[in-house]
Amino acid sequence: MEFHISSDGFRLRFPGRRLRKTKGEPRRHRRTVSGSSDDVQSDDIQSDSELSQASTMLDEDAAELPCPSHAERRGLADFSDALQNFAIYTLTAWTLTVAMNLEYQWHVQAPALRDIGFELLFELPPHAKDVTEHMFHSILIGSILGAFVDYRIPSPVRAVKPRWDLISGWLRCMSVLNLLRPLSFLVTQLPGPAEHCRPGSLTYNPPVTIFERANFQKGCGDLLFSGHTMTLCSCAMVLHGVLKGHRLLRAALWLYVVVFAVLVVAARKHYTVDVVIALYTAPLVYNRFSRSWLGTDEAVSLCRRELPGMPRVAAIVGTLLLSAWLWLHLTAPAFRDIVSLPALRSAAWLVQASYTSTLTLTQ
Repeated sequence: MEFHISSDGFRLRFPGRRLRKTKGEPRRHRRTVSGSSDDVQSDDIQSDSELSQASTMLDEDAAELPCPSHAERRGLADFSDALQNFAIYTLTAWTLTVAMNLEYQWHVQAPALRDIGFELLFELPPHAKDVTEHMFHSILIGSILGAFVDYRIPSPVRAVKPRWDLISGWLRCMSVLNLLRPLSFLVTQLPGPAEHCRPGSLTYNPPVTIFERANFQKGCGDLLFSGHTMTLCSCAMVLHGVLKGHRLLRAALWLYVVVFAVLVVAARKHYTVDVVIALYTAPLVYNRFSRSWLGTDEAVSLCRRELPGMPRVAAIVGTLLLSAWLWLHLTAPAFRDIVSLPALRSAAWLVQASYTSTLTLTQ
């Protein structure tokens, strides 16, 4: 140990150890290099101002890196999730449409079943039955605007950013409901109470094939549970989340849903049981799948939120192209005659030929 006295203070020096800094003296580091008989000592002097300058330069270099901000990264990830859920929704909607056509083929015209709602509510005249369609499309447009526009009034002027998380939750909910409906109405055929489904109706027109029609308003048999009511309830759940803190608006929203349900029964578009089941099934499904497919919170750290890679992007694009092909085959006769039917006939011919050849070989 060495004891040194200087004009600015005193210090103790221990061989091979860091020097103790004294008041007003720059930071010193002592380093001992071994390898010869004499110990070589070197002191690296670096002032606090140099350290702060180097730290500032590192921060500037990091700021210049082409890395998206946390908000941009979260927005891109939410948009990719919404696009993926939209692709899944289109496939489930196509499955529901095909199942509705199949149910229309199986439907048998018969008098409507006894219903308490029919006995309590008078039937609306034909020109007033379309009021439910106007109410349905109004809340559908309102929920879309609620996911894209800030409803807080007055609100500061700022850029409108879509709520892709709300859109993803609605798409997941509707995808699950689109699969639950066929499981409900295909297992038990009920006579349709609508006017065009009753015996002797001149507008009764079941589809010839299940892959060549998309008619959501003039079908028969797809009753349990109500598709209009389930869609309206899921849209109401989106608006319920948007209108956070507005109790009167929320109460008016659910009053709107109740009035719509009553009018659906009065228009004889569904039985009362169809509407009641849809009123509690849609909110339960939305609460279960609004955050993720597994029903858990997907909120993760922003630094761990990864953007979609090429395999996921390719899967989303492929699903969207498949959905477009299926929907065009379902709704566009020109596309069906030119592209879809020859392809399906070729696939059917290949399956039949392979089946015939297999039978020949086994015999």
